[in-house]
Amino acid sequence: RTVATLATPLIVAEAANRIVAGDTGGLTIIMFIYIGVVLLVWGSQYLETIHLALASQGILFKMRTQMFEHLHKLSLGFFDHNKVGKIMSRVQNDVDQLQTLVSQNFVTVSVNTMTIIGIIIIMLVLNWKLALLSLSTLPVLLVVVIGWAVATYNGLITLRNLVQEAWRQIDVELTRRHDLIGNLVETVKGYAAHERETLDAVIQARNAGIRARGPHDQDQ
Repeated sequence: RTVATLATPLIVAEAANRIVAGDTGGLTIIMFIYIGVVLLVWGSQYLETIHLALASQGILFKMRTQMFEHLHKLSLGFFDHNKVGKIMSRVQNDVDQLQTLVSQNFVTVSVNTMTIIGIIIIMLVLNWKLALLSLSTLPVLLVVVIGWAVATYNGLITLRNLVQEAWRQIDVELTRRHDLIGNLVETVKGYAAHERETLDAVIQARNAGIRARGPHDQDQ
């Protein structure tokens, strides 16, 4: 597919030359060649999509099966010390990201790299002076891309640190609330015990008063 894509501009250039020269017979042949190349690109892209989908789904199925079997072999203590959401994220989201990397990103980067190399070679073969002039902006572009990548990476690291710090603050706050609830419960228990002692003392004093007043009332 990459070779056919690289050949398309050359075919168009040759067709333009035949039009300028007035060679209609050669133009007809080039037109059929162009149609064949387009069909070749379409067919190769279709086969590439089918095979990549089958390969990525096979890899995804194998990885998830292995992870599921591995989780069943772990002890119960592992699940006590690790959050369920984190485990499910490993099984679902991380595997999906790996599938995207295998099925799309890796292939896209490979194809684009080969295409760029092919374009540079063709440019140098056709007119090396013009090619070097066109490629003179490439170092500046590389510097911009590298700077953007570094800035993006630093930004992501900063965001990750902020998220981790936020989670630590949440843990501290939850721990403080947990301790506060325990202290409140103990305070309520102590106050309830004090109220019970006070009530018992009042009841005893009342009973003692009733018993003390009983014989005197009977004499009257």
